[in-house]
Amino acid sequence: KEIPPSRNNMSSRLTLLLLFLRIIDGRSTVYELLDKKSKKVVYSVLVRDKMNQVLGQFEVGENEEVVDALYLFGLKYPQLSIDAQEQLRKAACVEVATLCTRRRALIYNNSVEDTTVHIQLWQGQDPRHAAISWAREAGFEEWAAAAILRELCVQLAKLEVCGDDQILFKIPITLDDDKTSKVELTVLKSEEAADSVYKFAKKYGINNLNSRLQLLDHVCNIGARCTRRRGLKYSATPIRRGNGDFFLSDDKTPLVLQVWEDQEPADSAWEFISIAGGTIEEARRLADELCGTVSTKEKQVLLLPAEAINLHCSRNRAVIRQIPVRGPYGEKHAEVLVGILHVIDDYEAYDLAYEFAARHGCYGCDFFLRLAQSLCNMDVQC
Repeated sequence: KEIPPSRNNMSSRLTLLLLFLRIIDGRSTVYELLDKKSKKVVYSVLVRDKMNQVLGQFEVGENEEVVDALYLFGLKYPQLSIDAQEQLRKAACVEVATLCTRRRALIYNNSVEDTTVHIQLWQGQDPRHAAISWAREAGFEEWAAAAILRELCVQLAKLEVCGDDQILFKIPITLDDDKTSKVELTVLKSEEAADSVYKFAKKYGINNLNSRLQLLDHVCNIGARCTRRRGLKYSATPIRRGNGDFFLSDDKTPLVLQVWEDQEPADSAWEFISIAGGTIEEARRLADELCGTVSTKEKQVLLLPAEAINLHCSRNRAVIRQIPVRGPYGEKHAEVLVGILHVIDDYEAYDLAYEFAARHGCYGCDFFLRLAQSLCNMDVQC
């Protein structure tokens, strides 16, 4: 029998391969644009902020993707919102359409000697996920991803994509329920303000939306990166299909699964699969992986690039429909709107009806039975 390579031999081979990282020929990536001394500019526009103050000149060079140039411009001017960046992208693509072949920036794209698998890092992708995906595709054990990740983060240090935990500033905050003590909100240089505020609010139980938005405005006004208003709980790419292929967009870039602060992970999984054109089984499997409800055996073949951790789920199935329900709760038992019933994937109509009716003080009454039958007639699982 062939003797499998030892971990030491694999490690030596990996170290050797890292010495042979070479840039893919062709159009530049964000990483290559960093050190570009000069370029032939094919598109240029003066950019102003929402107060009509000049930010800078956005330029696109030949052989540059608009989204790659825009990614670097956004790093330089972190106050430029996602909506403003999208407007810039659309305007540039009208003028230089041939440089608009994708919607997401390709930050890094290298090949490794003796392998056919490229190390790619896309905008919005966790470098850890990129390293794990490369190791899997190249036939290395997953421990090898750590070495790849270290190499990636060294080369991409200027882009701050690895979350180096460098503190931008700290703000003392007085909590509403205790005027005598203060806590600190820490904002990292590589972090979105909305994410910093979300984590802070979650830690200290700040559930009032207006309070959180006021805090976000304050953080944005004193220099944090502030391109969006929602906190991102989790993001992952590439995502596998059940057959092992990756979910790709029309421009062949890997689709990103995102779980926002106001979303249940299961709902995010359903939304992703609906957009990506996957199956119900894939949506359920993604939800299980996000919520940590897969078996040890199933974890050997993940759809996510890495195991999701610390994601709170109140349920592991998605809300797929919302139905307004009327019942005899008005004056003289007149029919009135009782509430909105959330139809949850893989739940039985009678269970949904019972839970809904019980929340309105009706345990096993006629209203529950009529509601259950109505749901069955609406093709809810029955």
